[in-house]
Amino acid sequence: MLQYSTPQFYTVLMEWSTPHTVILLQENKELYRGRKYEMLFWDDRASLVIKDSEPSDSAKYRCELSTPLGRVESTGSLIVYSEYSPG
Repeated sequence: MLQYSTPQFYTVLMEWSTPHTVILLQENKELYRGRKYEMLFWDDRASLVIKDSEPSDSAKYRCELSTPLGRVESTGSLIVYSEYSPG
């Protein structure tokens, strides 16, 4: 659990050997790369970076991976107690 605001990382290990689709969601809302969110994909991993996290980012996050063979998902919860105040 976090005591202050920092970039947050949510990482999922996946198998990329078949064609796939990855969707990252906050609660049931799909997330898109932009000023607030960054999606990173390397090796067999997918990560969501939440920049400048704040209490409103507290939520359940889900990563869904779909292939012709089926679908899997991984979930996690994030709690941000307060915004960062330097010094």
